[in-house]
Amino acid sequence: MKIIEIVCTYPCVLLLSVFGIYFTLKSKFIQIRGIKSLFSENKKKESLSAFATALGGTVGVGSITGIGLAISEGGAGSIFWMWVTSFFGMGIKYAETYVAVKYRNNKMGGAMVALEKAGYYRLGAAFALLAVCASLGGGNSAQSGAMAEAFLNVGVSSKNIAFFSGILLLLVLIGGKKRIEKVNSVLVPVSSVLYVLGMMFILIKSGNNLQSAFSSIISEAFGIKQMSAGASAYLFSRALRVGTIRGVFSHEAGMGSSPIAHASGDGNPFISGIWGVMEIYVDTFLVGTLTAFCLLCNGTFSVSELFLKFFGSTGGLLFAFFMAVFAFAAVLSWCYYSEACIGFLAHRQKRSFTFCSISYKILATFTFALGCVAPLKLSWVASDILNCLMVFPNLFLIYIKRKEIFYDGGKILVDSKKRCIEKS
Repeated sequence: MKIIEIVCTYPCVLLLSVFGIYFTLKSKFIQIRGIKSLFSENKKKESLSAFATALGGTVGVGSITGIGLAISEGGAGSIFWMWVTSFFGMGIKYAETYVAVKYRNNKMGGAMVALEKAGYYRLGAAFALLAVCASLGGGNSAQSGAMAEAFLNVGVSSKNIAFFSGILLLLVLIGGKKRIEKVNSVLVPVSSVLYVLGMMFILIKSGNNLQSAFSSIISEAFGIKQMSAGASAYLFSRALRVGTIRGVFSHEAGMGSSPIAHASGDGNPFISGIWGVMEIYVDTFLVGTLTAFCLLCNGTFSVSELFLKFFGSTGGLLFAFFMAVFAFAAVLSWCYYSEACIGFLAHRQKRSFTFCSISYKILATFTFALGCVAPLKLSWVASDILNCLMVFPNLFLIYIKRKEIFYDGGKILVDSKKRCIEKS
């Protein structure tokens, strides 16, 4: 594991942090200035469906269980650094989504298509292949394993979960990308709202500890509470490391996965880029932050314990329900990404897309079921490696397109401001 961290994780996180700061500053904080554009533009159904699909892949079970893991490993201060890296990650999220949508073709879009149009087909093919492989690890078996474990705690057999959820997954996948969009456009908003309401209920009940929870986040982020300089430096470095890694891999900014969903709609590149930014607001600053405060206010690292404490005997079922919904939505989203990547690879290699697509759906269903009955501990490790490898071609893409990203975004905001002045 240490070898993986040194060779893959740390360089990747450092690169994403640098790119995040660069694109945020050069775009003049597009993640703040561009939000109002979502309220001034007509919201097309296709754009909202693409957003729901992308959000489904972004949230996943990691947004529920990952927060507690971050606090247990990096302390409360890791949440502060998760906020910081997520904020700057929005600059990357906007850029990668903008490019993916701008350079889409009549069938699909994404980093692989944009790289091909820029003259880097092999790099695009490598990205597509990595995305397909990643969809079977962290985007599939790891999700189903976490879901099955939650149901096992309430007495439901893993084999039953594997059988019924596997059939359900296959039925959705058979319907293709359109069916995935329809399912996630309902599943993701409803489940997210219900989860947020549940967390708000817990937070209200634990409101007396809210101030101390916030204080611990700030103080532990910099090791303020520690008396010795050595302990302070250690706590600071630990919180920074864990929070940064958690922030980067939570919202997937830089990986180029969710822009594939945005590129399937008919929205314009700028608005789609801002929708990409909204993924991070929802995933990190809403779902993740609420979860963090609820955990800190109650002195636990486990969300399942929270549900049992505040909802009694039904808490375990509620937790299992949310794990199932978020896991299923994440798997569907990653299968959606893979469908586009397979189409890209099959087209250039002159192979039958139908055969490749059906083969993948069968493999994805099998992997999903396998993750339920035999959770693979290596799934998350393999996922981190593949996610890191996806980052490099994607960051290369937005770097070579950086000038038009900054110019086009700035021009659109200036024109929008002029129209507002003229109307007033």
